[in-house]
Amino acid sequence: MIENTSKVQEIVQFLTKNPGYIKRGKENLASLLECLVEEVIEAKKTLRGTVDNKEKELDLDNTSDNTISEFDRYLSAQRINPDDVKSVKYWQTASGDFRFSVVTKNEPLQLPDIDDVISAFTKSLEPVLVPIIETNSNKTLVVYTSDKHIGAYVPDNAMYSNPYSKEEIAARMSSILSEIKKVVTEEGSIKEIIITDLGDALDGYNAQTTRGGHTLPQNMSNIEAFEVFVEAHRFLYDKILTAGWAEKITIIHLSDDNHSGEFSYFANRTLEEYITGTYEGNITFKVSRDFIEPVKREDFTLLLCHGKDSEDMKNGMPLHLKPETEKYIIDYILNKDISNSNLHFIKGDLHQSATQQGKHFRYRNIPSVFGSSKWIMTNFGYNKPGCSFDLFEGKNLKQWDVWF
Repeated sequence: MIENTSKVQEIVQFLTKNPGYIKRGKENLASLLECLVEEVIEAKKTLRGTVDNKEKELDLDNTSDNTISEFDRYLSAQRINPDDVKSVKYWQTASGDFRFSVVTKNEPLQLPDIDDVISAFTKSLEPVLVPIIETNSNKTLVVYTSDKHIGAYVPDNAMYSNPYSKEEIAARMSSILSEIKKVVTEEGSIKEIIITDLGDALDGYNAQTTRGGHTLPQNMSNIEAFEVFVEAHRFLYDKILTAGWAEKITIIHLSDDNHSGEFSYFANRTLEEYITGTYEGNITFKVSRDFIEPVKREDFTLLLCHGKDSEDMKNGMPLHLKPETEKYIIDYILNKDISNSNLHFIKGDLHQSATQQGKHFRYRNIPSVFGSSKWIMTNFGYNKPGCSFDLFEGKNLKQWDVWF
């Protein structure tokens, strides 16, 4: 039993005024506040269900002077007239920093102009020539990444540990790079490397999916998530494009998904402009807004898909192939006149790895680079983070997963 109730109330008051600290572990808080771990646990129990520690409406009549001062500084930095503010939501990061989401009276809640974003990001690019490689190999290495959910937050009280910071994202991208290098070392020259992102690369926008109505626990602002996305992919693609590992490099990013939608399209297009504006050579970068993106090669065809779209689907495509799903895909193949007999339908969304051979195509689910959220852990169990690889040599295929 907790005897020092006054100390518990002190902790409750501290966490109420500084909600960003609620997400910290109980041992960390006990050390910071010089109290018992049991007292921290009791304080969090008191707060649970009564305090919204993620996001609040800013009420100037009932908000601390410190928060108002931070908000004033934010408006000044963003050159927003206080009289133009229609509504404000605010929250604190785990480190205690304030974040604000402002809607002005004359401005709907929407993304900025994409041309302005791309222009600002790519204005000083210098061209780099990709190493010229000639090979007689007919090997194609396909790298499947999906569901990176950059910006997602997994709290300490989740069933399983999955810390997901900027540094952890960089580490997982490094693991992908290491696997590609390993394959090239073992297999020798590669005709083409195809790198894919199957969607949900960003967790959402303004702490919601871009479909709206689904609040998400996040550890980054929109700007931070955007910058981490671009930085992490620039690192990966810079290394691959300058390594001389293949005769041709193809990069394909899907943006018809259920979490990041138009926000990921912005980030993907910025990345595309960076790559195509920087590198010259046998490279292709495509940002697809189609729900299914066919990739046709002489010996095989990939049908890339996130698995759940940005607007219409109530339920996503299943982990295991069902008759109605097989018919759905066959209808697409026939309508689009896709004649290659070596067909592979590759999808993400479910954060799990599974492969099944249908009557006319292979059906493969790709694991999530992010892994599991607290909600997934509680409802479905632990999904280990990872990505997937295919190595085609003519019509022969080797497939495997890499786990983080």
